[in-house]
Amino acid sequence: FIEGDGDTQTAATAAQTLSVWNQRLQSDYDSEGQRLAAPGLRGLLHTECLHTVLRTLTSGGRRRPLLGRAAAVAAEQADGSPRRRASSTAEVLESKPIDSNHVPSEAVVGEQLAHLMLRASEAPEALIAQLLTLLAEAAEAADRCGGALSEEKNPAEEDVGWVVNLVLATLAEKSEADALASQRLSEALRSALDNFSKASELCDKSSTPQHLATSKAAPFAGGGRPDIGSNVWACWPVDGHWYRAKVRGFAPRDRVRVSWCCKEEGQEGHECVPCVEISDVDAELFNELSSSSVMRVDASIRRPPAVLAQVPPENVWAQALQKVETHGRNFQELRCIGKQLDFHLDWANTVSGDADAKEEEEPSVWRYVPDDGCHIDIRSVPAIAGSRTHERLIAGEVFRVSETFEGADGTLYLKLADGRGWVFESKAGIGTLCVRCQSDSESEGHSEELSQEKPLSGAAETISAWRVEIEERAETLGSFAADCEEEVKTFEDQISSSTAAMAGELEALHRERALTARRADGLRMRREELLVQLRLVEEEIQEVESADAELNRRESQLKNSMARVSKELAEQLETSQENGLVAACRQRVLLSTIEASKSVAEQITQRAAVAANAVQGRKRLSGQQKKVTSALLESDRARYHELQEMISSWQELIWGPGSGILVANPSASVALHAAHLQAVSLVEDSQREAEEAASTNGALGFEGLWRLGSSSSKSAISRQMSRASAGYKLMREQLCENLTRLGELQCATTRKSPVSTGSTTSSRSGSGFLQAFGIGGGDSSKEPQESQDSWAAKGADDGI
Repeated sequence: FIEGDGDTQTAATAAQTLSVWNQRLQSDYDSEGQRLAAPGLRGLLHTECLHTVLRTLTSGGRRRPLLGRAAAVAAEQADGSPRRRASSTAEVLESKPIDSNHVPSEAVVGEQLAHLMLRASEAPEALIAQLLTLLAEAAEAADRCGGALSEEKNPAEEDVGWVVNLVLATLAEKSEADALASQRLSEALRSALDNFSKASELCDKSSTPQHLATSKAAPFAGGGRPDIGSNVWACWPVDGHWYRAKVRGFAPRDRVRVSWCCKEEGQEGHECVPCVEISDVDAELFNELSSSSVMRVDASIRRPPAVLAQVPPENVWAQALQKVETHGRNFQELRCIGKQLDFHLDWANTVSGDADAKEEEEPSVWRYVPDDGCHIDIRSVPAIAGSRTHERLIAGEVFRVSETFEGADGTLYLKLADGRGWVFESKAGIGTLCVRCQSDSESEGHSEELSQEKPLSGAAETISAWRVEIEERAETLGSFAADCEEEVKTFEDQISSSTAAMAGELEALHRERALTARRADGLRMRREELLVQLRLVEEEIQEVESADAELNRRESQLKNSMARVSKELAEQLETSQENGLVAACRQRVLLSTIEASKSVAEQITQRAAVAANAVQGRKRLSGQQKKVTSALLESDRARYHELQEMISSWQELIWGPGSGILVANPSASVALHAAHLQAVSLVEDSQREAEEAASTNGALGFEGLWRLGSSSSKSAISRQMSRASAGYKLMREQLCENLTRLGELQCATTRKSPVSTGSTTSSRSGSGFLQAFGIGGGDSSKEPQESQDSWAAKGADDGI
């Protein structure tokens, strides 16, 4: 792919690598577009993948269309509106994954490179677009240096390398990215804890709603638990009056199953015993009551009075549900930040652990400081006489060394960590060339110093050194371009003068030939007249013919010389014009690079100040992890408590003796039903969040990639979330049962219960009521099979 020789596998690998990292950087943003821990960006900087890919893509024959497309895409992103930029980026990221067997075009690779640079760089989009444009122009100028311009090939490739280094300088450093992530997490954590505190204070100050503050009625009206088969007073849910019934058994959630006494049974020896007149369907529908709706017969001498209940206002339920939603939002926010914080702390521990384990392999920082200020060419092998690459180091440049090698002559060779090649520490006759920025005596606290190392250290000095070298090169190219222009004018004047002189000489030859021809004709005539002088005339004719042949030969030579000189001058003119164009192009690129380097240096200075401030708050994050965990669990407890209290109050209202008010007030029943549907949605969301928290333990999906571990505190969160998930599941079942009972009460309202006139209503209307809204019912399997068969046999009419 790089050399243009049809290496499709390398092309697919480069495009696939850029696509994968684009997707990882996209996953750094949450639903609100914020980037906190930024695991994708920090992984990209840690692996230095973008450095390798950019240097590789800018060193081959297929780089011109690739870089041209990248510059065009970056310019579109910089000039377009935010909506246009977001849609364009989403189209690239949501496109089909690049197949390694498919040959991608230069345009595809260029688009991926542009989007990755725009996401990973800390510089403005306009500056990135300008740098990519300069890189494309520098690559074009380097590709034009061939043939007669082969001597300018290496300097032109060095121009490309300078622009590449300037582009890479806009990327954040590892320590800078860590510091900025700490700052963003600190601000987000402070905001989340403030929101949690405000929500807790608001819940504490607000008074408890009346329907929640009212104490639950005593089971069995304080008369003691009845025995199975005993006669009891039971409150008919439709009208709120008490009638005689018999206990059939007990059900979960503190409920009692009863069978209502018909009038024939009640008149046997108890003529004054009140019995309800209901159909068999209603008797089966309301055969399960709450314990507060049942009273032993011996607990009350007279028939208990009818229950007069009141339905709370709708805004009371709305306020309670709003509290649950607030606690849910706080839980989601804290859980999101907690996951990001766990990754951030695990990342810091992992990186510091790798630094301690591989301290000797950590790249050291060196500086190139020659006494004469000249540059040094980078070698491809550790040898002074080794082959030289197109890369070089300039005076004052800071670089990282990943490996050292001592030669047989005692020269210390340094391998650049970015893979560009080797340089040497010193050279005989010149002296020391490279010095280490950190002394060996400080290596004992190396891991601690790595964490305290100032971000962007040495980047501004390196760019300044590059700028000095580039300014000198630009000045030289300007002088060379002026000389080329003067040479072009000189060659043009020479071509004009030589052409005019040769044309005059050729015209003189033509005139002389004409005179010779006329003389030959006259002599021939004289030969005919003077046969006596034939021999002399013949000799003169031979001389004239010889002179004519000589003139022809000289004419041919002049024409050939004229053509050769014109061709040579034209070639020299074309070469001088090409030299002038390439020199002017390179000069323009270098001058633009100088201006861009000033902007990059200013950006680095600002970024260094921001990163220095962010480093101060990095250590405070480790102590905030417990606060996040505590606030997360407390937020879930508050949400669980609010839901539990609200559902308990609804349970008493729907299943208790005051449920008749819902029959008398259909609007209240409809409002309560709507509140139940909203509560079901909240409970399902809470259950899903609890299950995710219990299973993932706050993972972001990078643990296997970066060998990140989980802390012991996550197991406690997992246990509590598992218990909360089970509780939310029970709440959902209870809400579904409440919806079923609400459907039964509304069905009874339409049939004007309890007085029944042979109703043909069929199966439990509450189940159909739930299915109409896509909610599964409660434990319908608890109903007797006989009643289910009887409901199915009585018809298909639904009372709702």
